Amino acid sequence: MQLRKAHQLLIDLLHEPSNYQLHIETHSASTIMSAVYDYETKPDDPLVSMIRGAIHSMIHAETPGKAIIINAYPACTLSAQF
Repeated sequence: MQLRKAHQLLIDLLHEPSNYQLHIETHSASTIMSAVYDYETKPDDPLVSMIRGAIHSMIHAETPGKAIIINAYPACTLSAQF
């Protein structure tokens, strides 16, 4: 499965190298979904698009100012240590 997914990534990169970030994100999500959920993704799969959107939202939502607020709560700090 991983070889098949890697082969698809290389084909995608060969055909459209300028869109490499999208291809790598799709490859990562597709490999994980196939390994964990036995779900074979299709090109432009809506689940992969949804995952990509959620990851981008989490990356842009996390800022140093918000992390300071979370550290102010002792329960969050204790659970983060374990």
